[in-house]
Amino acid sequence: MSDRRSHESFSPCAAVLLAALLSSSVATAATHQPNYTPRVIAKSAANTSFNGTPNTMMYTVTATVDDTFDDLSHQGVVGFTTETGCGGTVHYTWSPDTQIFNRKPTRTWTLYNFQPGVAYYYAVRTGVAGSYQYSCGTLGTPTLPTALEDLGLVVDNSSGAYATKYVMFDTDDCAGRNYVLAVDADTGNIVWYLDTEAITGVFGAEINGWRFQPRGTRFVSSDRMLLTIDVDAEHRRELLYEVELDGTVVNAKDFNQPDGGTTHACDGSDGSAGPCPHHDAFKSDRTGKTWVIVSEASGTGIKGNPFWTSDVCTAPPYEFLTDGFQMLERDYTESFTQFLAPDLGYDPSVDGGPAAPSRCAATGDWSATLDPDVSWLDWFHVNTIAPSPWSVRRPLDPELESDHSRARRRQQHRSRVEAFGRPRVQRLRQDSDRPWCRGRGDVRGPARRAFRRR
Repeated sequence: MSDRRSHESFSPCAAVLLAALLSSSVATAATHQPNYTPRVIAKSAANTSFNGTPNTMMYTVTATVDDTFDDLSHQGVVGFTTETGCGGTVHYTWSPDTQIFNRKPTRTWTLYNFQPGVAYYYAVRTGVAGSYQYSCGTLGTPTLPTALEDLGLVVDNSSGAYATKYVMFDTDDCAGRNYVLAVDADTGNIVWYLDTEAITGVFGAEINGWRFQPRGTRFVSSDRMLLTIDVDAEHRRELLYEVELDGTVVNAKDFNQPDGGTTHACDGSDGSAGPCPHHDAFKSDRTGKTWVIVSEASGTGIKGNPFWTSDVCTAPPYEFLTDGFQMLERDYTESFTQFLAPDLGYDPSVDGGPAAPSRCAATGDWSATLDPDVSWLDWFHVNTIAPSPWSVRRPLDPELESDHSRARRRQQHRSRVEAFGRPRVQRLRQDSDRPWCRGRGDVRGPARRAFRRR
């Protein structure tokens, strides 16, 4: 499926349209005439559907013509309008993607980013200027699911001082459904959303973390979302999805059964030990590789740990999670995985983590994901992975960012690791009352390669 949208195309004056080649189920072309303007002999518009309807304000327009040939006369495009009528006197917003009816007579476009409650119409235009043919129809009046309407969002845009026209966020427990949505800052309306369950086909699917990535120049060929997804009511952290804004799944990985079904790494079974995805992921436009935050069992308990002691940790057995990242090839097969401990030199007996020493913070979500008989200690809590903006010579190096407290003082850490699995890390730390500064000798091993942010 091809997509030539740009980030700017997600705008108030132009719905984003995606064109794809599909085989015809309506008719086949009888002739192949050069310089002929084909006529549309069949057309339809309906809500896009995958494992359900991902967006009730998203439409797939399908058109079939009476002739195919590989020349400009056989090009077609879809536009939309709020005006009635059909033809050259009507003002349309046209798709940026013109498709040629060159081999098979059917093309489809997916349209979204509409204002709810407004009636829209569409036209399929074929040919070149001076010989256009139009075929028009009713697109419909987009409506939101009742659960999203009931959110009753109020947008204060009176200042007009905002840098971006759209605000994106995810919702939880809207009539039992989970959505990621975009609000138009000018109108205050929800103009786009995706239903997580309809995209994945997984009952109870819920977004744990997400990243919007605008279209790039190489491997990120369309605007898209990277979603780490929990399943069922226990929030088991199992899935990674890469999804275009029209709901098309570009890639997906099931971390629970990476070998196709013989293991249960992330479903809370006895012995489940990870690695399991959460919080964040990004795709390199330069290489096509994808980086995702993962956690797994470290094999390290609290014995001998000066922070996590038996007087506050009273529900053994305990085991520390270790956070890190997994790099995936373009087909989402694993390239390599590294963790803060032991690969990158972090140690829970040196870096106490986000809850030590005030309390023993076993985490319920991980008890549902990993072995349920263990009290899991989320001691480092990595929450972001992104390309490093500070690495000039090695722009592929990712940065991990985490919450980390020690001696009751809140800190944040950034750890930069070299791409392609070299076990070296440079770490930045920010205390609550100081700017970004060099990490000191409280990190052992290769993680002591610290530097000052400039």
